[in-house]
Amino acid sequence: MGPVAYAGYLAPHLDLIIEGHKRGFPIRRIAELLYAAGARAQTSDARPRVLSREQHVANLQAMVAYVLVRLGLRTRRSRRHLTARRCVAADGSVVWDTS
Repeated sequence: MGPVAYAGYLAPHLDLIIEGHKRGFPIRRIAELLYAAGARAQTSDARPRVLSREQHVANLQAMVAYVLVRLGLRTRRSRRHLTARRCVAADGSVVWDTS
């Protein structure tokens, strides 16, 4: 199966997203670049409201993460794996379990 194409709202900005990812930029930085380039991410809330810059950037971060997954440049990670559990081994030493 070939690469999955992305044709969503951020499709006109794919070059910027891919280039930012290649340069190792964090997703927040890519989202800020998109915002500077004019991309906006409205809310799906039924009540119309004006979003702040920070709210647009936060929404763009989620969208960029989705695009990178669709393009195969990032894997989905379960939140369960983001926090390690503290375990005490038989010898009394502390071990951090990430499973």
